[in-house]
Amino acid sequence: RSILFVLSYRHSDVLTSHAKEALFCEKQSDNDQERIRTHDIEVRNLDRCDVVNMISGIIKLSGRTLLSKIAYEKTQGNAFFLVQFLQLLKAEDLLTFKPDEGKWVLEGTLDEVARIDVSRSVLKSIDNRVHKLPCHVKSMLIVAAHLGFSFDRKVLKKAMSRENDSDGAPAASVETEDIDDAIELSAQASLLFSSDDDSSTFCFMHDRIQQCLFRMVDDGERRDKLCLTIGNRLRGMSEDDSSLRFLVADLLNKGRKQITDGCELMELVAINQSAAKTSEARAAYSTAAHYLRAAIELLDPETKWSKNYHLTHDLYASLARATSKCGHFMECDAVVEVVLDNAKDVYDKQDAILARIYILETQGRHQECISLGLSALAELGDPLNAKPSKLGVLLRSMRTREMLKKRSDAEMLSLPRLTDRKQLAVQNIMKQMSAAMIELRMMDLLMARNERLMRYTLLHGVSENSPAALAFFASIEVLAFKQLKRGTELARLSQRMQEKYKYEATECGLLLWIHKAILPWAQPWRESVEPLNRSFNLGIKHGESFYACLALGMSIEFLPHVCTTLSETEEKIRSVCRSLAQYQESKKTRLWYRCTWQYILNLMGQGDGDPTELEGEAIHEKQVMDNQTNQRGLSTVYGIAKFQLAFHFGLTAAAAGRIESIGKLVTESMLSPLITTFKFMSCLVLIDAAGKGYHRRRCLARARRFFKAIEKIADDGCVDAVPLCRVLEAEFALLSGGKDEIVFALYDTAVVNALENGNMMFACIASERAFLAQRAQRQTAHSKPLSKSLWKRMIGLHVRWQAYGKVEWLTDAYSGMEIDMNPMDEINIPSASLSDPEDLMSELPGEPKSLI
Repeated sequence: RSILFVLSYRHSDVLTSHAKEALFCEKQSDNDQERIRTHDIEVRNLDRCDVVNMISGIIKLSGRTLLSKIAYEKTQGNAFFLVQFLQLLKAEDLLTFKPDEGKWVLEGTLDEVARIDVSRSVLKSIDNRVHKLPCHVKSMLIVAAHLGFSFDRKVLKKAMSRENDSDGAPAASVETEDIDDAIELSAQASLLFSSDDDSSTFCFMHDRIQQCLFRMVDDGERRDKLCLTIGNRLRGMSEDDSSLRFLVADLLNKGRKQITDGCELMELVAINQSAAKTSEARAAYSTAAHYLRAAIELLDPETKWSKNYHLTHDLYASLARATSKCGHFMECDAVVEVVLDNAKDVYDKQDAILARIYILETQGRHQECISLGLSALAELGDPLNAKPSKLGVLLRSMRTREMLKKRSDAEMLSLPRLTDRKQLAVQNIMKQMSAAMIELRMMDLLMARNERLMRYTLLHGVSENSPAALAFFASIEVLAFKQLKRGTELARLSQRMQEKYKYEATECGLLLWIHKAILPWAQPWRESVEPLNRSFNLGIKHGESFYACLALGMSIEFLPHVCTTLSETEEKIRSVCRSLAQYQESKKTRLWYRCTWQYILNLMGQGDGDPTELEGEAIHEKQVMDNQTNQRGLSTVYGIAKFQLAFHFGLTAAAAGRIESIGKLVTESMLSPLITTFKFMSCLVLIDAAGKGYHRRRCLARARRFFKAIEKIADDGCVDAVPLCRVLEAEFALLSGGKDEIVFALYDTAVVNALENGNMMFACIASERAFLAQRAQRQTAHSKPLSKSLWKRMIGLHVRWQAYGKVEWLTDAYSGMEIDMNPMDEINIPSASLSDPEDLMSELPGEPKSLI
């Protein structure tokens, strides 16, 4: 099923913040919209030849070329103006139709034609057409123009109704039964057209028509009164229809100069505040800020803080939050100062402080963000040590863990919502500081924060921060205590808590955390991609750009293992990087993960030069590293990518040299596809190094440690690690002189397991190791040529994976070997689907299915 969207707009009307950009740029990474393709078709004005051809098709006379030249100069090829220009010629009797001759004839001179002012005359023409209409039609069109370019029939009828009008309302109304007739007459006059099948919604034929009608009401008192009247008439409908809330607020704001009654002004303040809340709920922060400014302007600047303190505080606090989210930092800072100067107590300062922390974090001023947050916590009477001791944090975490163990799932889900004002303020401040803690790698402070949030949840009730704090303790169970079952249970519980209490604004961080540190242990990796994409969308929606970009970047780690072809992987990574490029907060994330993009390109044979270097379309490693001051984390990620490329392209010595430096930065407790794959490949590299006589005992000892770590991951429930265990079992069986049929059965099982998981990378590695094992045996025994089936399977899987760079390397590396087939012959790729992976084994010797 496909949906085609056709969006028509003027280039100047659509900025990067427009909804169109959000739909077709920001959402590209959403799993449900991966296949969105956009094509921009620029509709230009008619050129000179088009105008000549158009007029030549209408007028048959010798002067049509000169007339076409004048028409083009007057209209610049604007199709609407061109048609209106010809209609003006007809209206002025300069262009007439001769029925007897069956053609149009230019009656006037070219000088008379040249004197016509098209832009003014078009408006005049529309004005004349409107003035020729009956009075009630004219009034209807003027009111419709104030409703917008498109409008609903019911809304128009309500706007034209005198029902509940106050005395003195302007006479911009028509009886309801006459409105349908007025709409029909307007449509016949080519001023309106129906935009739906049931003729309930109408649009103006052109926005110039709406503008012309709008200008028929003079600016000033008359316009203000009309807007005020229409707005008041629609107020009742806006209570049930949130889409009308903005129209009513706009109309009343335009007519606010005519409001003299204090109560009516306060009602308008409430209407603007309601429109702002609706906008904020939709993450339209710029629109929310617009209505909040309008509401503040309606208040008396001299007495608003003294007479309407709570309302004024709420408006300014909301404006600080909205301006921070939409990036208006200077305005936000000014609003924050106003709130801090007028706040009556420390609690009333919190929204302003949160907004300031947010803009400091967004601007990369992380240390200032931490300092401001710690100062605010101290002012609230709940200080947090900037440099807590590891032992103290550990002891408090152990006590909170024991408290959590005593609560059942039912008890956790029946905790009351947190209502204590101080606790809410404290938790919100700690939540806002977390991104800066991560950026500055203040892990002890981050752990102390999460421990306190969990303890406060158990003691005082559930807040929006509670699910994430619970997920943090789930990760402690997994990473620190190796209790995968308990950790998974807590992770699932945190999701249920999120769903029950409906804290959507913080779901971004929750999904990011549990799919980074917990659930990849217990479920297939492919099941984490969609939640991470959802985390990104929720984060963007609620202004949590830092966590959103982190989640989307993290999804890149999973893509090489869940996509069946490298071209699909590359396309999705390209889409992710394009989405990340729109956010300043993603700068570091983009640098971290573009190396994975280049790694995929190299495997596809699309790198620049040496396939083991990160040089190409996605990234130039040397240029990036020269511009970075803090290189430790970046060097680790880039080092792993280069290590994997060295592994794939047979550079054992280069790969072995990177294991030591990278391994120091990779802890045993870390789990991600990137780290697990690194451990697996490291084990194989060390085995190969030992086979070549490089520190055999030391290499095999380290390889066995990596093997045990992967076995533990598989035993804990990570199904994607199972084929890795089969490959390593086969490798160690070879070293110990195991039987050939057992060894190759393990390799075959690994291929099948990997294909069942949809992991083409691991299937290709398993098939290559099987081929290399047979090669090593045949070279040792100096026996018959290598069997073509293992070679054919290895090449076939790599071609299916679209690793054309690796296929080229394989054929070059082994072209001199004696194999029962020419490596350059056409490869017959197995046609079996990945849902039936055992069919790929049908050509293996020795009845492999029975062995499996």
